[in-house]
Amino acid sequence: MNTKKGQYFSFDAIMSALILVIAVSMLSSYWFGAQNAPSLQEDRMQRRALAISDALLTSGNPPDWSVNATVFGLANEQGSSLSARKIIEYAAYLQNEGNYNTTCNSYSVPNFFVGIAPINTGVGHTLGREAPADAAAQAQVVRVATLDGQIVKVQVVVWAAKQAQ
Repeated sequence: MNTKKGQYFSFDAIMSALILVIAVSMLSSYWFGAQNAPSLQEDRMQRRALAISDALLTSGNPPDWSVNATVFGLANEQGSSLSARKIIEYAAYLQNEGNYNTTCNSYSVPNFFVGIAPINTGVGHTLGREAPADAAAQAQVVRVATLDGQIVKVQVVVWAAKQAQ
């Protein structure tokens, strides 16, 4: 009597193990990808905030720019300290909605804010739009510079608005 009931073949074991490994790896890949998505956005925003602060602490291109600049740098032509004139002109330029949106696009960010204030007081210059309390995500970089012989902190915040539901 030749019967095959209850027999176990190694090929069956290999195939079932292979299917199990593929299923577990797909599930874990999805799980870790879904968990890391917000941190990837925050990391990108942090890098953009750092790049914006780097650009703003230069003299710009051209160094003595008006509104026709390719890079809006806030430092004097020598690059040693910030220029109050450039800060005021750039703040006025960003008051226009179209200019602000164009600048956001050139920085590759949804929104940005720059605060320049002496270290010992909170009063200073602001550029762009402050992040609302319910911003979906934001990244911040704080740098130190000089303005009119005084040490100031330059705070650059990149932020994204909360999506409407």
